[in-house]
Amino acid sequence: MSTLGQRIKQLREQQSLTQKELAEILDVTVRTIQYVESDKRNLDNANLIILADYFGVSLDYLTGRSDELPPDLYRWLQVGKNLTLEQRELLVKTIDKLTGSEPHERQQ
Repeated sequence: MSTLGQRIKQLREQQSLTQKELAEILDVTVRTIQYVESDKRNLDNANLIILADYFGVSLDYLTGRSDELPPDLYRWLQVGKNLTLEQRELLVKTIDKLTGSEPHERQQ
């Protein structure tokens, strides 16, 4: 099974996100993302939840406890590759509205 860092890097790259863009989503430094992706540092629970929600995966998948992905995730990952960060954030907000979910906010 993959490590947390490997999973985050894999999901980030599948979405064509840079480390800088991911750092902005989590409101952390690029260096933090580099450390996390190399398994030298972990993220706090709040940021793990933000990532799981952002990528549409379970915490078990994100942390390497499971290899199961939602069936439509691969299709969404392909769509996401062509979107800008702003477009992805708008898409997440739109999905939140359609599903009645609470908006996901950056951790301060």
